[in-house]
Amino acid sequence: MKFTRWLISSVLVLATFSLASCADRPSPLEPALEMTEQTNPELLELLTPTVHRIGLMQCRPMQRFEESEVIGPDGGSMQIGPHKFVVPRGALRRNTRITAVAPSGRVNHIEFQPHGLEFRRPATLTMSYANCDVLATLLPKHIAYTTPRLRIIELLETVDDLRRRELSTELDHFSDYVLAW
Repeated sequence: MKFTRWLISSVLVLATFSLASCADRPSPLEPALEMTEQTNPELLELLTPTVHRIGLMQCRPMQRFEESEVIGPDGGSMQIGPHKFVVPRGALRRNTRITAVAPSGRVNHIEFQPHGLEFRRPATLTMSYANCDVLATLLPKHIAYTTPRLRIIELLETVDDLRRRELSTELDHFSDYVLAW
């Protein structure tokens, strides 16, 4: 299963870049969509959704969710709409009020406060992509650490639960996190 997903992803990436290398334009993404006479139509149809969604994963907007909990040295968890955050025992030295906001919008995004809070042991963030398009089940996905303006700083290692349509990752500090390709 993982090999098949990897193979499909690799073929899509290679095809996109090989189509882009044939053009005399500065953007590698636009030529792949404009070469309809020179490109196999089935391949172009397969690539079009991928080319448009490089970066943040686009999803159907959900309502805004906000949760606030005091979590201490014994650990704890929070449910932020369809997303979950778990702090293990020993990750925090003292009781800390943690606030998580999942704003309504076209990306699944969570803002944590207090910003910059560091954990002595990794906490786990699980984000749902059930409201994202079907392509989300086929392509590799990540939880991205971002700036407050959603510029990707780092793609985090994730575990994908295809059955539940959720991604999980470990966090060592608080920031903003969003689903990304």
